[in-house]
Amino acid sequence: MLCAVTIVLAAAAIIALACLALGLRALEALKLTAFARLERAAFAFALGLGALGLCTLALGLAGAGNSAVAGALLTVFILAGLGPLIRFCRVRENALRPDSGTDGGPGPAPHSLTISWFPALLILALVVLAVTYGLTSLLPPLDYDDLEYHLGAPAEYFRAGKVYFIPHNVYASFPQLVEMTYLHSMWLLDSPIAGAHCGRLLNLVAGLMICAAAFATARRWLSVEIALVGVLFFYSAPAFGGHAALSYVETQLALFSFLALAAFLHSGDGSSPVRWALLAGLFAGLAFGCKYTALPLVAAPLVVMMGLHAVAGRSRRRREHETDETTAEGNTLQSLGALPKVPLGKGAPTAVGIEAAALRFRGLLSAPSPKKQACADSSGYRPVCALVFAAAFAAAVVPWLIRNAVSTGNPFHPLFYSVFGGSGWDAVRDARFTQAHEPYARFRAARALAGAEGLRADQIPLVPSSRAEVMAGEISEGVTGTANSPPLLPPTLGVLLLLTAFESLRQLRSGRREASPDRRSGPDPNAPPQREPERAGAGKDETTDRHRVENPGADPHLLPVGHWTFSALCFFLLAYVFMWAATTHIVLRFLVPALPVAGIAAAAGIGGVRSGRWRGGLVAVALAVSAVYVWQAGGGYLEAIRCSFDEESREELLTTIRAALPIDALHALKTEWGGNDGSGELRADSLVIFVGEARSFYCEYPCIAPTVFDTHPFEAVFGKAGNAEELESALATLFPQRRLAILVNHSELERLSLTYRFFFEGVGRPGVPRVWDAVLWESVLRSGRWARAFSGHSGEMEIFVRRGR
Repeated sequence: MLCAVTIVLAAAAIIALACLALGLRALEALKLTAFARLERAAFAFALGLGALGLCTLALGLAGAGNSAVAGALLTVFILAGLGPLIRFCRVRENALRPDSGTDGGPGPAPHSLTISWFPALLILALVVLAVTYGLTSLLPPLDYDDLEYHLGAPAEYFRAGKVYFIPHNVYASFPQLVEMTYLHSMWLLDSPIAGAHCGRLLNLVAGLMICAAAFATARRWLSVEIALVGVLFFYSAPAFGGHAALSYVETQLALFSFLALAAFLHSGDGSSPVRWALLAGLFAGLAFGCKYTALPLVAAPLVVMMGLHAVAGRSRRRREHETDETTAEGNTLQSLGALPKVPLGKGAPTAVGIEAAALRFRGLLSAPSPKKQACADSSGYRPVCALVFAAAFAAAVVPWLIRNAVSTGNPFHPLFYSVFGGSGWDAVRDARFTQAHEPYARFRAARALAGAEGLRADQIPLVPSSRAEVMAGEISEGVTGTANSPPLLPPTLGVLLLLTAFESLRQLRSGRREASPDRRSGPDPNAPPQREPERAGAGKDETTDRHRVENPGADPHLLPVGHWTFSALCFFLLAYVFMWAATTHIVLRFLVPALPVAGIAAAAGIGGVRSGRWRGGLVAVALAVSAVYVWQAGGGYLEAIRCSFDEESREELLTTIRAALPIDALHALKTEWGGNDGSGELRADSLVIFVGEARSFYCEYPCIAPTVFDTHPFEAVFGKAGNAEELESALATLFPQRRLAILVNHSELERLSLTYRFFFEGVGRPGVPRVWDAVLWESVLRSGRWARAFSGHSGEMEIFVRRGR
């Protein structure tokens, strides 16, 4: 086991290194290298990870996927970025020191930085959490969605040797950028299970890169301690850590989303806005490649923020230009008024008038108009930035749209069926899918079914009785957690943001938008000397430098509440939550990408509090909440650590969970088909059909495992056959394979029928289709053509194989 783990760790390290190297090459090509080292590593890794996913998609569609090709691709990545990688490693700088400006401009004033025990303790806590998440990721994949499509679809691609349209798994038609990294890992290690662990470790690296980027973003305006508190605040949340150890897409989605916002913040600083807009659009497109919902949750808020920033920037620059022009003209006329007046005759202009007219005329010829000057000097988004953002976004999105358009005719399959149509899909399934995934689906289905059956909504099980109950249930589960779901939203986040809003209003009321030192303590005699910025607008927002110069006693890392960066963080967070509530079906894990932004906004809220005592108290509260989260999830973390090093504990864990998984059944099938040694010989005529079960990851044979929204091949078989002979004839016609097996999960069939009856029948749709008839199947068994190869878990899961194989 130790050898296998070492191989997986080495493969994950090589993939991460290759992504980092290629990303560094891309940043050098864009001439974006003069910003914080940690943040540069996060940007580079994310760019390489996105390129790896798109290249894997292209290779898979071409049917060229294998271990040799996967290794060659990584070699190309490393060789392409070897020079930048060496230069990146050679340059030594203190990671906790503030960066020197985005494009070589002046950053915060230099100062001596001593790593005290408190930052060291926070860093140690982050390291311990990361190691724990890594050990958890080495456990066998057991989550439903992981086994159904996050890992199930890449495993099917791996067995087929290509990426293709899977007609029985609608979720496999979603953008699969993250799943492509899993597929590449499977190719590299020539094993679906080892590749799954490697992909999970890449998710762990993505989470660490989020921490690096978040810390670097906060470090530009906040102290080391408060920036680390903000990072620990979201990284310790069990939901974030749990997704870092699962195969869900949320961790990489959070990485691309946060970096898109970070690129927008860099572009708003007035340095290289076009190149930063390119990165922002590219990362927003890569977020779309993780999940469709990134379009309303990430891209839409960024577009709105660009427009607002452009309007605000032009308005501010225009006012400043008009003020400067008026002042300069007054100064010029005042100086000219001191010149001696030489009479030139009656009615002739004086020397002052001639000189003033000449100056105005020369200004009209050489200087642009105030409107043009305001546009030229504006640090806001110009039209070219919007075009570059849109082009970069489209470049990252188009591959997934083309794939779906070629395979189904609908680029957004299965969405927008009424507009594009789509092969392999129909109106009934589109209505089912839409009804089950639209916002507040459970509430609407409950009301419709209650009206149809004459029941009250509260009399229908598993369904809330009101829309308010839906939201209250989702938020309460996110805050307090449930038996199967850890808490997601830090409850102190709202308190911190409210305190920040109160502080902002108080400063506005008192006419002081900038934070100032505590009046009782006065200026800090030990504060480092401040300096004027060498050149305005060179990579930093002038407000920060002006704040430090005008308030020498203030904390040089205290983020002013009026700072536009804090406004951008809060706006993105609020827009994300609003779009989440308006466009998703309120799955709590959709909020995970907002947690890093929430953590940094909360840290900025702490830094915006003027009183040092209150600030320390809020830091203590944030750390206490993080400790409670770790304590609450500590049992699961300890179990993961124990199972990672103890084989008996690992097997015991699997034994307790196998009742709900087809692992034992698939192992019995492998023994039945492959001999007593369990070798499981794979042949071209092998096929396994899943009934009431879609978790196909552990199946080593070609399979058909439809989800509840897909067309099951047994719908027509059991719907038309009236006896055993007709049923057997229909099966022989549809599936001529000699090696045919049927896996039936009776408990899952019952659960799906109970759950989705409310969704489907409540809106006038047919219920769960009839895909199994136990009585009719028993008559088929009596005919002797089929045999029961496995019956376990109290008869809830069975496997039947065709005789005469």
